[in-house]
Amino acid sequence: MRERKESVSCWVSQKEKLRLKELAFSKGMSLSAYVKFVLEGPLKEDWSPKLTVLDEIEEKTRPIKICTTESEAAALKRVSLQRGQNVQTVVIAAIREFLLSKPQIDEKTKKQIVDSTLAINKVGTNLNQVARVLNAQNKGGSITSEVIETAVSSVNGVNRKVLNHMKFIETLLKEHYYRSKIDEREKS
Repeated sequence: MRERKESVSCWVSQKEKLRLKELAFSKGMSLSAYVKFVLEGPLKEDWSPKLTVLDEIEEKTRPIKICTTESEAAALKRVSLQRGQNVQTVVIAAIREFLLSKPQIDEKTKKQIVDSTLAINKVGTNLNQVARVLNAQNKGGSITSEVIETAVSSVNGVNRKVLNHMKFIETLLKEHYYRSKIDEREKS
């Protein structure tokens, strides 16, 4: 089935229309085809803002006033109750999600992430203790050095993964939870 076509019109000056006709003619196109050709590029682009967050937390806040319909206010209230947050926090999360093109994390999810990260960190600490015991036993000669090297290598591998996870979570929280300062320069 063919896609239904829609018509779009806009007002231009006689001079602008003449220039468009000249450009269309130079490309061997009708005016309509040329305008469509010109619009194809921008229509394919993602026009959402490409902003990033900085390492600093922005502490100074500025009040703004927004007007909502009754149904919008009711929906915001429902969402805030579901998330266990106040309406302002929900609105700020929505604004930051739009500006950064990244979903924001609510308090409950943040707590789960932090708790799991702490648990993973404890695993890393326990593995380091195992490595120390193995090294101490190796000095006593009770185990072969090959066993020690294999165990220490495994522990170091897990430890690297734990550290990478910790860095990832730090970045995740900075971009998705904390109110880090938004860099106004767009990413290229």
